[in-house]
Amino acid sequence: MELKPGYKQTEVGVIPEDWKLSTIGAYTNWMSGGTPSRSNDEFWHGSIPWISGSTLKSFAISTSDQFLSESGVMAGSKMAPSGAVLLLVRGSALHNEIRAGMVVSPVAFNQDVKALIPLSGLDSRYLTFFILAMESDLLKLVSLAGNSAGVLDTELIKNFKLLLPTKAEQTAIANALSDADALIQSL
Repeated sequence: MELKPGYKQTEVGVIPEDWKLSTIGAYTNWMSGGTPSRSNDEFWHGSIPWISGSTLKSFAISTSDQFLSESGVMAGSKMAPSGAVLLLVRGSALHNEIRAGMVVSPVAFNQDVKALIPLSGLDSRYLTFFILAMESDLLKLVSLAGNSAGVLDTELIKNFKLLLPTKAEQTAIANALSDADALIQSL
């Protein structure tokens, strides 16, 4: 089969010539979160949103139903900066769905969630949409932990193939998908 001009064959199929085929790990830095001691009330009920597998449920992440104090963050959690993509890597939800969202206002997060910080050349919204769009392939990578929680191995995700249009095209794709989501929500 002959390819149309402007396209190339890759190991994942035919893509536009100006797109790159890379891996998620090649375009992201990763952070692990944590949970401060629940027995120390000084760590909890502050003003810093804390994201866990049960609260990672929206595309745009800025708040939670659980909050840490500054000392709680220092005692065991981490702060994900704006633009980071949070990804659930351990939890029972992984048996049925991939949970990912983009941080729009810095939040703390627990050890079941990883923060993927896009490097130059990768749009945060595009990465979030890409991860969510690849849900069926990513769910195949989930294994079981001892307590029946699903586990998404970070090395497998770092090596997961990433289709990378130009930055301008990533932004255009993310804008179009955001507009479509907004239309669906309005209906």
